[in-house]
Amino acid sequence: MVSSVETRSGVFCVILLSCSWVAAVRVVRMTVIGCGYLGAIHAACMAELGHEVIGIDVDPEKVTALQAARAPFFEPGAALAWNPEFLREGHAVEDTLTPDRLVYGVPGGPGSTEGKAAKALLDEVYATPLGRGTPLIVTDYQTAELGADQTLTFLREVDSINMRRRIRMVDLAREVCEGSLIGKRVAVLGAAFKPLSDDIRDSPALNVAAQIRLQGGDVVLTDPAAVDNARKAVPDISYA
Repeated sequence: MVSSVETRSGVFCVILLSCSWVAAVRVVRMTVIGCGYLGAIHAACMAELGHEVIGIDVDPEKVTALQAARAPFFEPGAALAWNPEFLREGHAVEDTLTPDRLVYGVPGGPGSTEGKAAKALLDEVYATPLGRGTPLIVTDYQTAELGADQTLTFLREVDSINMRRRIRMVDLAREVCEGSLIGKRVAVLGAAFKPLSDDIRDSPALNVAAQIRLQGGDVVLTDPAAVDNARKAVPDISYA
């Protein structure tokens, strides 16, 4: 059985569910495959909602850290549960526990017997946010996936625009430096792709810093959480 959580960024997280009775209480057991920035937070938040969660990941160091209740990345509010592209990083806990809306993709659609049984189980999983009045959409697998595809298409168009802004930022820096970045000392404030995260994947700031360095600038970069990750990815600039 599959459920999806739609966040403010519009991207979905998928989990697999089963259920059983333990001590006369129905317990929802779920498996989260992949315990990175998205999976580990979702697993922890599902455990916070009272469910039994098993997380699976191919990285043994990450698994060891999670088993010791240590987050292998920076995420405010991440109180990880036992054992364990898209929530907003820096707000992933908030988005999981208090989503804008819930989307169920159920087998056979919401009118089928199987679909109704799936909805009943998922309602137990998300009883807390549903009790707060979180909007709910119940549909079949294909329609749920279509919604995700449309959102991702929009996000790709936005990303294309943002990529051009990176080039413009380097051009502006060169203009301020009288037409040449060679030998100019440039400070870059922030390495992660957004605040309150140590995730540098596709970081605009880090990309701009690297481009300025390639054009001869003497770059110094600082970030409250992402310096270690940035140093590994771009070792030929200075960090503070």
